[in-house]
Amino acid sequence: MSRNSLQTLRDTMFRYARSILGTDAGAEDVVQDVFVKILSQKRNIRNMTAFALTSVRNRSLDELRHRKFISDTELPELSIEDGKKEAKEIVAKAMKMLPVQQREAIHLKDIEGYEMKEVAEIMEISEEYLRVVLSRGRKKLKDSILRIL
Repeated sequence: MSRNSLQTLRDTMFRYARSILGTDAGAEDVVQDVFVKILSQKRNIRNMTAFALTSVRNRSLDELRHRKFISDTELPELSIEDGKKEAKEIVAKAMKMLPVQQREAIHLKDIEGYEMKEVAEIMEISEEYLRVVLSRGRKKLKDSILRIL
């Protein structure tokens, strides 16, 4: 691809991501992630535009799900004196209810802060499957916390 066509593709990707996410900063992050993904592909991509836009869509929806998870799982206000201890106990109890694989994935990604690729390598699963495990685990964690409360 020529430099001009890459810039056109980048602009298209940016507009598409912004239309899904609603923010320029989020769209820039998504476009950058997708370009890294494209450059790291070892296989020949037949239709670069379709691949890029599908990747932008998927990455943008992942970002929206992550934002929704963060806002949906906020704990209710607790008293200052026992708030931190009680919140930790609630989360620890809910984590123990998760299947081992989901608990491990959430711990590595959300608590330890490892990147998706690193977690997938550590758990010896694909990144795509890791996304599924994390999504299911986070949903179960949220439901468990709400049940405990």
